[in-house]
Amino acid sequence: MSLFKKTKNEIKHTPPSMTAIESKKLKELAEKILEERKEIVNEYKESKYSKVLWFTRTLAFAAFGATLFHNPYKPLDIFNIGFGVVICLFLNAYLKHFYRFLLTLFNPKLKKEVTKKAIHHSVNRALIYIVPYAAASLVGTFYFNWQLASVLLSTAIMTIGISAAGEISRLAGKSNFRDTVLTSIVSYSTTFLLTRYIKMLVIGPGLIETLVKIVPTLLGKGGN
Repeated sequence: MSLFKKTKNEIKHTPPSMTAIESKKLKELAEKILEERKEIVNEYKESKYSKVLWFTRTLAFAAFGATLFHNPYKPLDIFNIGFGVVICLFLNAYLKHFYRFLLTLFNPKLKKEVTKKAIHHSVNRALIYIVPYAAASLVGTFYFNWQLASVLLSTAIMTIGISAAGEISRLAGKSNFRDTVLTSIVSYSTTFLLTRYIKMLVIGPGLIETLVKIVPTLLGKGGN
């Protein structure tokens, strides 16, 4: 039985102790909730504004990348910015696909009712919550010269995880504690690995810069 049919059955059966007015108000409220949920499901199925969401979150992750390996002595170093952008765009793809897989796997009934596309759109909506953190990272790094990009990114990832579970609850019309736990575990694991290995990744831009300078020289000598 779908959630829509279940809601209709609940509307028909009201407690006998209720007055006619109370019963009418309850039915009107239930019908209003049902219509609102239908609109939400249709919106998610149609994946409204999916291109706008994709462009906005991609830009936000790239902005985070531009600040992740910021060097105050070389603020516009192309290797620092480029390496950070690549890392953050990879993180974007990882979070998107992993949350989609996880929430689709553990919500088979919802997938059958509203389609996999709607669940994927829920994750797309959750990822957009990175935008305010990316803006704060840009302003803090390039204007105030703060070194808090990794902290803000970790906070953003935790927020995205909670938001993904919230979007699924909105789509399903009810909250699910299991989804919140699952997305929180993924978010926590990701932030733990990020904060643990970020210092190792710092050598990346310098290593790439060295290779860019050395390789052409070696090739030139080989040609001679």
